[in-house]
Amino acid sequence: MSGIQLDDFSRNLRRDRIISHPQQIGLDYIQVETNLLQLWLYFLPGVDTKYNSLSQITAANIRIIRGANVTTNLQVERITPSPPNILQVQLLQVQDRQQDTSASGNFPVYTLELINVPHLDPFFSQASFSLEVDKPSPFDPLRSLPSLPEPPSTLEIDYLARDYSSFRQLMLDRLSVVMPQWKERHPADLGITLVEILAYAGDRLSYYQDAVATEAYLGTARRRISIGRHTRLIDYTMHEGCNARVWVQVQVNDEVAQPGLLLPAGTQLITKSTNSSPELALTPAEYEKLLFQQTQIFETIYPLTLFSELNEINFYTWGAREFSLPLGATRATLQGNLTNLKAGDVLIFEEIKSKTTGNAPDPKNRHAVRLTKVTPQQDTLFEQQITEIEWHPEDALPFPLDIAIYQDTQSLENISIAQGNIVLAEHGRKITAETLPSAPQTGRYRPQLQNIGLTHAVVYDVVKGKEQSANQTLTQNPDAATPMIDIQEMKSDQAVATWWARRDLLSSDRFANDFVVEMESDGIANLRFGDGVRGKKPTSQNQLVANYRVGNGIQGNVGHDAIAHIVCDSEIRQKIIQVRNPLPAQGGTEPESIEQVRLYAPEVFRNQQQRCITAADYQKVLARHPQVQTAAVTIRWTGSWNTVFIAVKGRKNQPIDETFKATLRQFIATYRLAGYDLEITAPQFVPLDISLTVQVAPGYFASSVKRLLLETFSNVDLPNGKRGFFHPDNWSFGQPVYISQIVKTAMELPGVVQVEMPIARFQRWGSPEGNEIETGKIAIAPLEIARLDNNLDAPENGRIEFNCKGGL
Repeated sequence: MSGIQLDDFSRNLRRDRIISHPQQIGLDYIQVETNLLQLWLYFLPGVDTKYNSLSQITAANIRIIRGANVTTNLQVERITPSPPNILQVQLLQVQDRQQDTSASGNFPVYTLELINVPHLDPFFSQASFSLEVDKPSPFDPLRSLPSLPEPPSTLEIDYLARDYSSFRQLMLDRLSVVMPQWKERHPADLGITLVEILAYAGDRLSYYQDAVATEAYLGTARRRISIGRHTRLIDYTMHEGCNARVWVQVQVNDEVAQPGLLLPAGTQLITKSTNSSPELALTPAEYEKLLFQQTQIFETIYPLTLFSELNEINFYTWGAREFSLPLGATRATLQGNLTNLKAGDVLIFEEIKSKTTGNAPDPKNRHAVRLTKVTPQQDTLFEQQITEIEWHPEDALPFPLDIAIYQDTQSLENISIAQGNIVLAEHGRKITAETLPSAPQTGRYRPQLQNIGLTHAVVYDVVKGKEQSANQTLTQNPDAATPMIDIQEMKSDQAVATWWARRDLLSSDRFANDFVVEMESDGIANLRFGDGVRGKKPTSQNQLVANYRVGNGIQGNVGHDAIAHIVCDSEIRQKIIQVRNPLPAQGGTEPESIEQVRLYAPEVFRNQQQRCITAADYQKVLARHPQVQTAAVTIRWTGSWNTVFIAVKGRKNQPIDETFKATLRQFIATYRLAGYDLEITAPQFVPLDISLTVQVAPGYFASSVKRLLLETFSNVDLPNGKRGFFHPDNWSFGQPVYISQIVKTAMELPGVVQVEMPIARFQRWGSPEGNEIETGKIAIAPLEIARLDNNLDAPENGRIEFNCKGGL
């Protein structure tokens, strides 16, 4: 159709409609047989009946156009239909085709148009074609063309140029070729200046390309921030270590009376150095000087009321000349009516005299305990006011603590004492009101803190802390540590909002005042704020001020008696006579190394099971708890629902009380299936009753061999570092006791010739004799644990006897 053009999409759509139409036809394209002057007109395909009218097309229905006019050089001589949709047209050439060329020497393009054909679509009524012939050349084909001069050689570009010097040299070499007249190489020359500017820009871009490619993968990334972001995608959080904690004693003079001296939270305690002042308190100049020396600063976590009567407390011996607290003790008696001592306080037991010389004590004989019960009493026999104390089972004495001894007709008393006024301090110095750079109007906001070594710690809960053992209080999990920083948003010197540090911004909306701390390997802290979608974006109208602490890692694990200075106001300082840490600081952990992250992160999802389905799953998860040695689990239908029965064996004689059960329920809650109840019980201990007859070798004392046998088959840690055969940690749920194990262990001892078989007695205590000797073992049920304490006062906890024959 003249004057109207369809775009390709509309033309193809119309073409499809014509093909499916029962009557409408259209010309698709033309094939040309140039030498025969034949045209093959191909119509759009369709049903055969649609093209029955092709035989009715005559020369009068065909018009050949060249340019804008109907040509007279070509005429239709004959038309022959070719089923199903082809029409053969024979042309007649009126003028020689070799002369029918355009001014440029090209053959013209003709348009064949169908007119007055029934049911012919107007947009598919014409098509173009051209009649081409081989045109003879007017030139001699045997004569060669003159050779053209070779183009000047181009400079080879060094694509390995990646830094400033190589880019600079590459451009100078190029300019020497294209501008040979320019030979100036002086740095002040404008050309050299431009070359060096471009070389600098190329060096920066090259570094950017290399850095992006390097930091894009966990295996090649170098920056700690990149490693942390990669591992976050696979739910692995790279920890930044944590600070150390320490128990510090603050002694006050006798002027401190009721209601005591309040030591505020955040009081700074400083370690001594070779050049520090021997004075307890420091002048401002000495304090500033110590900041640049190898000293560590601690700060108290909570306020503490100090009393002079708690500086040193003597143990009450009940009039005995020799007195000591045994290994594993969890209670003692103190002299005096200590009304200011209460449950939740911490005491440190310390040996202050050597029991052999009475002079230098052993610094290893120091131990911190968390009091669980304080009971004032009176010894009516000696008319003495006393105080009974009990402490957390996890703080049981790890060694015997001597209080008084009697030797060589002399009595040595108060070998060890209890020390109060103990406060918990953690490593780190507080930095307040550090002004951050203003947020930009557009783009990202990534400020850095001015001080390195941002403190990471587990937030201490003062209320829950009073229920923890003293040892557990010092232990921190670096994976749970968070950066100790908060940011105040200031407007006209007034705080209008507080920003909080988060692990990530994935759950932060556009109104959340959250930010992320990203640590570099050199200790620099980068703060990443939100973009207005994930986390609120700071505005430039208000000023951000950071309050944080610096001091992290193992540098805070100072030794005992390292802390010697305190920073406080003059009123408090006048009443303090000594500050010291009887025990070393502990818990300081270095940030997780990049190499360790590369090793563990890709495999962590395979190793950490996050659900409990079967009984074995519960056992694996419970084994992760630091206070659980082993557990036996059964799942039973109890009539209305499933119940998971868990029998737990704790470490270090951990009692399975209600407090411990509540801790385990909370620990397992995130793993268990919904609809399953938990029933936690203590293990069922099976006392054993064993008797052996042992032949002693000649030359050995039978009494010495028997003593060695009793030690070997005891339930305690032996002096040589080994465990007794029936040590609780050697036995687990359902573990049978074999005769062969007992005989083998006895035969390995010096002085033992043989163990007579069958053995005299091998059975459960208090139960009738069964077939244990015949089968060679005492069977233990899945929820039972073998036990043998060999305590003559409590034979119901198991006993073993040795009848030694021979020897001396």
